[in-house]
Amino acid sequence: MKTEVCASGAKWEIHFCVRENGECPVRTFLESLEADEQHAFHARFDRMVEGPSFAPSNTFKALRHVSNVFEVLTHKYRVLGFRDGRRLILTNGFKKTRNETPPKEIQKCESIREQYGSDVKKA
Repeated sequence: MKTEVCASGAKWEIHFCVRENGECPVRTFLESLEADEQHAFHARFDRMVEGPSFAPSNTFKALRHVSNVFEVLTHKYRVLGFRDGRRLILTNGFKKTRNETPPKEIQKCESIREQYGSDVKKA
């Protein structure tokens, strides 16, 4: 699985996953949002890569009870991803309608993470 760089800082990078067919689910998701929500996500990405670490905050956190799955959040929307060294690989986005992250969204992220790990081992 390929990735494309979304934001890059001195110590950290944020990537979007890109499927074999060239589809980039996170880019497609972000492009579907209103301009202010798109801007909010990109501002968060820029702040995250400039920090000393991907530290938990009110706009970025690890999901509880799920290994290596993180979410970047705005008021109504979430983007999930996983860590790979100094990179955060973003996998999928959705509108949050309740307190808990939908299991199907977590499963999407985990499935992409497994494919990514498998492809990295082959390379």
